[in-house]
Formats: sequence, C-alpha cells, structure tokens
Amino acid sequence: LSTVRTSSYTPPPIEAPAPYLSLGKTSDYESRILIRWLNFPSDVVAGGSITSATITLHRAPYGFGDAAAPFSFEAREVKSWWSSYTFTSDSLAAMQAQLGGVAGTYSGTAKDSVTFTVDTALVRSWLLLMGTQSFADIRGLLLQPTAGTGSVLAFESYEKANKIPTLTLRMTLNGKDTTFAISALEDTFIATGPKAPATSLAVHGGLSTRGRVSIDVSGVPAGSIVNQAVLTLTPDKNATVKRFRGAD
Repeated sequence: LSTVRTSSYTPPPIEAPAPYLSLGKTSDYESRILIRWLNFPSDVVAGGSITSATITLHRAPYGFGDAAAPFSFEAREVKSWWSSYTFTSDSLAAMQAQLGGVAGTYSGTAKDSVTFTVDTALVRSWLLLMGTQSFADIRGLLLQPTAGTGSVLAFESYEKANKIPTLTLRMTLNGKDTTFAISALEDTFIATGPKAPATSLAVHGGLSTRGRVSIDVSGVPAGSIVNQAVLTLTPDKNATVKRFRGAD
C-alpha cells in the first residue's frame, strides 16, 4: 500500500465569464455582484431629464439556504476601476474601502425576478461619461446582501440574452416621455465562504476551492507496468453544498 496525502487550497477565484451571478448570505457563505452598463443609446447621452431608473435581475434555478428567509441587498456606488477578467475575491476589501454611498436597495421575495430603483443622479453621471467616451470611468455598482438575508440566490448574467440584467431609464426627451431598456453590460460575482477542514479533500466551484491528492509511488519497482489505477472518494454529505454554481 502506498501512502496517500490530501489537502485543499483556495486560489483567489476570478469568476468571469460567469454564466450566473450569485447574491446573498447564509451560514458562512456570502456572495456579491459587480455590474456596470457600458453602452447607452446616443439620444440618451444627448440630454434630457431622467425621471426614474430601475435595474431588473432575473432568477436562475440555483441557490441554497432558507428559501423562506428574508432576501435583501443594497447597491453601492463603485469608485475604483475593475474588470471581470482580472477581479478576484482578494480584490474585494480594497474596493469596499472606496465605495460610494447607497444607490439603491431591495427587500422582499425573489421569485422570477427582482427590480429595484437606482439613484438617478448616479445614472446621469454614467451618461455624461459615456458622452465623452470615458468608458473606463463608468464603475457601476456592487450589490451586497444586508442583515437578515438567509439565502444565496443565483441570477442570470449577460450571457443569457433573453434574461440579461437590464437598466431601464424613463426620461423626458424633447418634451416626450421615453423609456430605454439598456442591456449592454459587464458583470461578475465574488463569493466567499468557509475554508475546508484539514481532514478533508474539498472541491468547490463557487469558491474555486481545489483538492490535492499525493500518492507515494516510490515502492513501485522501476520498469513496472501499471495495469490499473483507481481512486475512490467518499463524499461527506453533511459538508456538501448543492446548487451553488460558479464559473467552473
């Protein structure tokens, strides 16, 4: 018999391109969404008065925690630069230290979708940046769960064309009331959770937890032919979290 050693480790996960956006908090798990819109119609940029701005997120069939528990979150203005292709869970603390004020809140049930109101002054600043083609300065929002939230839910990302997160603007342009639904965006999510115990071999896609298995083969004579190799793993059902999808 060979000596087998196991361990787990967590590289800082980058969730782009994430097909789903997880948001919420339960037990030791917490997940947040980063989102921003980068392309507005030219007539929106040209001027007019914003009467209301809302964001709609569509549910995906994943998540865990107490489905009957309250679900609430707040949208905070992001003031630091980010990209979904380089942002990792280790970048979150630095971003949170620079966040702006609360731009919107949601509290209630999350069945097929959630819609919440966004500060129109912030949206106006995005339009002005778009008008000068300062795309990198449109930082967007960080959605993070608030106290009392008891579940982590998944929402569709930009990859789901018919259920893409949408920013809806109601504006007065040239004396007429006009509605624009804007869906050109960049998004990702950042999840944190408990570390795997040293006695376990853990694999967790949502948190990018990886497991290592090391097998001492020094006892196999040189020149031997290995006819078969079988690795058997026994799952710990009490420590298994289902229906939490990540980038991998």
